[in-house]
Amino acid sequence: MAVDSAILDSYKNGYGIYLNDLKAKNITGKDYDQVEHFYNRMLELAEECNDRIEFQAKLDVENVLGNFYCAYSQAIANDNTNKINANLNQKSSLGGAFESTPASSKVENAIDTVTQVASPLVYRIPIVGILLVPITSLVKWTIRIVSSSRERRKNKKAGNTNSGVGASTHVKRTN
Repeated sequence: MAVDSAILDSYKNGYGIYLNDLKAKNITGKDYDQVEHFYNRMLELAEECNDRIEFQAKLDVENVLGNFYCAYSQAIANDNTNKINANLNQKSSLGGAFESTPASSKVENAIDTVTQVASPLVYRIPIVGILLVPITSLVKWTIRIVSSSRERRKNKKAGNTNSGVGASTHVKRTN
């Protein structure tokens, strides 16, 4: 016997929204498969159980909904990371303005290390998992901008006006 159809429909519709969201965002592969796995497990348990209380107890024991949310958060976070990295790696009209200096590379490596160590713990809290990756990418992007700005100032102090953003349009007037 299965759980009452009204209850089953509410779960299907409620959690099906998340699957549809991933499809709409063209998120596929391993990330989507994980979310779909927990969704299907929820439906299997609904078919196995006789009532809502038994169904909810099995969902809680197996932590199906918690794992579902973690998988969904991970899928969204990975998609955001891929989009941010694609934007950062794209050739820009600023030329070499995004080149990293040795100091900023060390900071970026430290951020990567912290992210890798913390991610198994952090992604268990869905909203933190969604926010962590874009924030670290934003920090890296800011470091690159600041370091390129410092390079331009160094070049300007050294008298090299033919480097950096907009350098070719700057003409020094002498009277």
